[in-house]
Amino acid sequence: MQLLGKIEVSNSEQISNLKMVQGDYRHEMNLLEFKFNSLSNNLYEEVENNQKWTRNQFIKFEKEQLSHINLSLNLLQEKLEKSEHKMEEKLLQLSSKLENFINTQKQTVELSKVKHIENKLSKKINQLEKQIWNELEKMQNEYQSGFKSIHDSLSSLQQIQKTKMDLEKYKVQKDLKKLQRKIVELQEA
Repeated sequence: MQLLGKIEVSNSEQISNLKMVQGDYRHEMNLLEFKFNSLSNNLYEEVENNQKWTRNQFIKFEKEQLSHINLSLNLLQEKLEKSEHKMEEKLLQLSSKLENFINTQKQTVELSKVKHIENKLSKKINQLEKQIWNELEKMQNEYQSGFKSIHDSLSSLQQIQKTKMDLEKYKVQKDLKKLQRKIVELQEA
C-alpha cells in the first residue's frame, strides 16, 4: 500500500511537471510565433517604405533632370540664335565692304581680297561650329554622369535591403534552433 501510495504521488508529480512543461512549451511557441509575425510585418513595411522612397527619389531626380535638360536646351537655342544673328550682321558688313571694295579696286586685287575675306569667314564659321559641338558634348557627359549616379544609388539601396533581410532571416533561424533544442531537452526529460 505504501509503495502504491508512493507510485501515485510520483505519478501525480510527473503529470504536474508534464503539464508545466507543456504550458511553458505553448508559451514559448506563442511568443516565438508573435515575434516571427511582428518581424515579418516590420520587414514587409520596411521593404515597402524603401521601395516607395526609391520610387519617389527616382521621380524627383527624373523631374530635375528634365527641367535641367529643358533649361540647357533653351540656353543653347538662345546662343544659337544670337550666333546666327551675329553671323548675319557680319555677313552683311562683309558684303557691304566687299561691294565697296569691288567698286574701288582693280579686278586682280578684288579677287585676292575676296579670297582673304572668304577664308576669314570660313575660319570663324568653323570656330563657331566647334564651340557648339563642344557645348553639346559637355551637356551629354553631364546627363550620362547624372544617370550613372542614380543607377549606382539604386544598386546600393538594393544591396542594403538584401543584407537586412539576410540578417533577419539568420536571427529567426537561430531562434528556431534554440526552440528545437528546448523541445529535444524536454522530450529527453
